[in-house]
Amino acid sequence: MVGRLCLILFLIYFQSVFSQSEKKLFRAVKHFDVDGIALLIEQKQIKDAYLVSLTKSYLEYLVSGEKAKNLAQEETYQTPERIWLFVQYQKLIREPYSQKTHEVLLNEISKTDNAVLKNELLLVLIEYLKAYAQKEPHLIALIQEYLTKLDLSFLDETNRYFYELIAFTTTLQKKEANGLKKGSESNRKTLLRLDSICPNVPYHKARLEQGKAIYALEFEKNNQRAILHLKKALHHFSSLEYHYAKKQFVLNQNTMGILLRDAGKYREAISVFENLLQHPILRDNHMALLKIHTSLEMCYESINNTSKAYFHTKKKEKLNDSIYKLKQTESIIEKNYDHKIEQKDKVIHKIEKERNKLYHWTIFLFPALGLCFLVVLIIFRFYKKSQDEVKNIAEKVIKNHIVLKDKTKIYINDLLYVKAEDHYIRLFIADNKNHFVPGRLSDLETELPPNFIRIHRSYIINRNYVKSFSGDQIQLINGERIPIGRTYRKKIDH
Repeated sequence: MVGRLCLILFLIYFQSVFSQSEKKLFRAVKHFDVDGIALLIEQKQIKDAYLVSLTKSYLEYLVSGEKAKNLAQEETYQTPERIWLFVQYQKLIREPYSQKTHEVLLNEISKTDNAVLKNELLLVLIEYLKAYAQKEPHLIALIQEYLTKLDLSFLDETNRYFYELIAFTTTLQKKEANGLKKGSESNRKTLLRLDSICPNVPYHKARLEQGKAIYALEFEKNNQRAILHLKKALHHFSSLEYHYAKKQFVLNQNTMGILLRDAGKYREAISVFENLLQHPILRDNHMALLKIHTSLEMCYESINNTSKAYFHTKKKEKLNDSIYKLKQTESIIEKNYDHKIEQKDKVIHKIEKERNKLYHWTIFLFPALGLCFLVVLIIFRFYKKSQDEVKNIAEKVIKNHIVLKDKTKIYINDLLYVKAEDHYIRLFIADNKNHFVPGRLSDLETELPPNFIRIHRSYIINRNYVKSFSGDQIQLINGERIPIGRTYRKKIDH
C-alpha cells in the first residue's frame, strides 16, 4: 500500500517537473541510448533551442569523440534541464573539476522543494564529484554527505542502482584512501546485489563488470578473477558501436592484456595486444601504440621469440622518434605562437600610442572633427585587420597538420620535403609515400612552421630530416639529395 502510494506521488511529481520529451532525454542519456537521443533530436521533441544544441554536443562526443568547441556556460546555467545535461557532458569528457559548476548545482538544489528534481540534480552532482574523487580524495566526504540528502522514496529503478553503486564505490575509495584495501564477504554480497539490480543496458553491465575486475585486483588480489570480469566487460562493450564505448573497450582490453602478461600467460596476452594494434581508434595514438609494442616485446622475449621481439623493439624506436619529433615541432610551434602574440601586443601598443596622439590633436582641431573621425575609423579598421591577421597566423601555426585541397591530412612532423611540379606540388612523407595535388608552393609555405625552409624555387625541406650539407646540395636522412638554389643560400644555416 505504501509502495503504491509512493509510486503515485512519484508519477505526479515527475509529470509536474519535466515534460515527456525531457523525461525521454534524461532516460536516454542515463542509458547511453545513442539511437534514442538521435531520435529525439530528429523528431524535434526538445523545445528548448539551447538544450537541443547541448544534446547534439553530447551525442557527437558519444558517437565520434569530437568535443564541442563553444559552450556558453552562462546560458547553460539558466535552467535545471540545461545544467543537468551540461554536467553529464562535463563528466563524460572529463573536463577539469569546476568549483563554479559545483556551486551552480548546489544553488539550484537549494532553490527547489520538489523531491524528484532535487534527486536528479543531487545525483548528477554526486556522479560529477565521483568522476574526480580518485585524484581529489577530499571530495569523498562531500559525496557521502550529498548521498544522505537524497529522498530514496522518489528514486526510480535506474537511479536506485546509481545510488547503491556510488555508495558502495565511495566506501571502497574511503577505505583505499585510509590504506584498508582488503575484501570482505559483505562486499561480495553487495556486488551480487548490484548485479541483480543493474539496468539491462550493455554499457552499465560492462561498467559493472569493469568495477568488479578492479575490486578483484585491488581488494582481493585475485588476478584470475579480475581477468574473468574484464572478459565479461569486453563482451558487453563489443556490442556497442559508438566511439565512446569503443574507447572503453580498448582501455579494458589493454588492461586485460597487461594482467595476462603479468600472470605469465604470454601467448594469450600477445593475442590481445596484436588485436589492439589493429584497432582503428589507436591509429594516431603514438603513446598508446608505444606501450602496446613495449608489452609485445616483453611477451615475445619471455617465450624466446627473438625475431618478433626485435620487430617490436624497432617499432618502439620508430614511435619514440616520431614522438620526439612531434614534441620538437610542437615546441617550435609554441615558440612561434608566442612570437606572434608578442607581435600582436606590439601592434596594439603602437595603435594605442597613435590613438593617444590623435586624442590630443582633436582638442585643438575641433572644427575638423569630421575629418578626425574618419582618421580614427581608418586606424580602427587597421587595428581590426591586424588583429585578424595575427589571429589567422596563430590559428595556422598551432595546427600540427595541414589539409590539402583534396582534403588529405598530412602531419607536419612526418613531412620530409615538398617539391613544386608545374601547377602541382608533391609532398614526400617519412614513410616513403608521396602525395601529388594541385597547388602552389608559396601558398603551402605560409602554413608551415619555422623548421621548414625554402632552399630552391621548387623545394621546401624539413630541417628535422637534414643529415648534411654538401656544396650546392642538402642530403636528407633517407639518402635523398636536394639542390640549393643560388638565391636561397643565404637562408641556409650551416
